Amino acid sequence: MLQQQSKSKINLLLIKLLAFFIVLTPRLPISSSHAIRMEQVLVIGICFYAMVRFLIFRKLTIHISLFPVMFILFSMFILYSIFNGYFHGYRIVLNDFFELYKIIIYIGTFLITATLINDQEDKVEILKFLNILIWISGLIAITQYFNVLGLNEKYVKIIAPTQYLTLVDGYKNPRVISLSDNPNVYAVIVAIGALISLGLFFYEKKKYNIIIFGIDYIALLMTRSRTGFILSVVSIFIFFILGLREYTRKKSIGIGGRIKLMFGIGVFGVAFMALVFFVAPDALTWRLKEILDISSSRSWQLRLANWSEHFNYFLGCPILGMGPVKAIKYQYNADNEWLILLKKYGIVGTIYFINMFFIPVLAHWRKLTNNLIGKIYISTLVGAILYMVPAALFHSFQLMALIMILAGMSFSSSNSLRKIKF
Repeated sequence: MLQQQSKSKINLLLIKLLAFFIVLTPRLPISSSHAIRMEQVLVIGICFYAMVRFLIFRKLTIHISLFPVMFILFSMFILYSIFNGYFHGYRIVLNDFFELYKIIIYIGTFLITATLINDQEDKVEILKFLNILIWISGLIAITQYFNVLGLNEKYVKIIAPTQYLTLVDGYKNPRVISLSDNPNVYAVIVAIGALISLGLFFYEKKKYNIIIFGIDYIALLMTRSRTGFILSVVSIFIFFILGLREYTRKKSIGIGGRIKLMFGIGVFGVAFMALVFFVAPDALTWRLKEILDISSSRSWQLRLANWSEHFNYFLGCPILGMGPVKAIKYQYNADNEWLILLKKYGIVGTIYFINMFFIPVLAHWRKLTNNLIGKIYISTLVGAILYMVPAALFHSFQLMALIMILAGMSFSSSNSLRKIKF
């Protein structure tokens, strides 16, 4: 019994350490064009340890379900697209196969979480820990916005060189990053944090979660990320819908009661949006207000112009894609991740990519929608659909690691553990 408790504590510690590295450590440059993150080192270390134990003791306990199987099979689309691009005249370079490394890290993070954390109390403890970590990151972001004690000059250039000038010398429109390398990336982290704190408020009924929600949302507004704000609004809306569905079913509430609850959610939503757009300081919301007239937004028009180059490449290999093709020097970056996926893996690969996330959700719909973490995961996925139009999520190691922890806890159960022997 004591041995089992000790093992459970070690498992919790490992996932907490993983979460800490994801949220509160920056990426570490290893060359002029490459960097590594601490959670990647931990994931590789745990996977190596598991492989050595498997070879020595010839047995291994691991989570097995539809999601990791489909995720691993996605690597076949990566390989196929690389060679399809070669047959269309594009040169293959070693860096093209770096996409497979991403799959290893992502699925490694998922399997470690899903294998080690199966008890509901442990899952909630990890969720609470993430809540605190993201709250701390929000406090760091707020100090960046005001450049408290001139601290930004001390470290921002190291963790995010491209954002340094916007966070020093009284820059007019600072966009905070906390310990991420991009304001859009960090916006997703605090958006997920806000969703977690909101979920924990309904789960625990403890008011401090509302304070944490407020800090997270202030940090989100300080990123000035329109895409992050949209992800947050959509994910909160989906979370309320899923929660309402569960609540009305448990309480046997009729049609009339459901309409009243929906009306209440609608009123709350309108009040919240009014607070953001008409009460919050204009310095934090002027970029968000451009959403109301997106066609006249200069940054949106520039994005549309930049996408045309990559869309033309997609038209060259529309069905199976051209692969990563890192040998090409593009004139502009395509920050539309759906376009990036279409260009790399074609229509077939992109359809598989979508199914890779949503078929497992549909297969475990009842289980996921009946627990807090599952609702948070589904809500985040739906918000990500819109986020990926003008920004990248799947290609962000930091964001995918965080989402894989949520996914791992959502799909994990003692029944999904399998003992492999040889």
